[in-house]
Amino acid sequence: MYTPKGEINDDLYEVLKNGEVLAKLSEAKSPDECYEIVTAAGVKIEKEDFKNSMEIMNAYLQENEDGVLTDEDLDEVAGGKSSSAKEKVKDATDGLKLAGAAIGVIGGIVGAAAAAI
Repeated sequence: MYTPKGEINDDLYEVLKNGEVLAKLSEAKSPDECYEIVTAAGVKIEKEDFKNSMEIMNAYLQENEDGVLTDEDLDEVAGGKSSSAKEKVKDATDGLKLAGAAIGVIGGIVGAAAAAI
C-alpha cells in the first residue's frame, strides 16, 4: 500500500487486523520475534521490508496520537446516542487502542533495533 511516508507491505497491513496476531506481537521481546510471528501468520516479507513498513506505521501512529478522540468527544460530535450505540463505540475504540498499542510496541522495538544497527 502506498502512503506519502512510503510503501507499507499489503500482506503485513492485512495480518495486523488479526487480533490473535496483534496479541502475540504485543508480547514480543525483539524485532526478530515480531518478524517470526508475522511470517508464521503467512506474510511473505523480507526483514528489511518488515522493518520499513513497521517504521512507517509507527510514524503515522505517533503523528495521530494527539488527534485521537475520546468517548466524550465522540458523544459531543454525535449529539448523543443510545446506550447500545455507546457500547458499540466503546468496543470499537478499545479495539483500535489495542491495535495501536501493539503496533506502537512493535514500532518501538523495530526503531530501537534500527538505531542499534
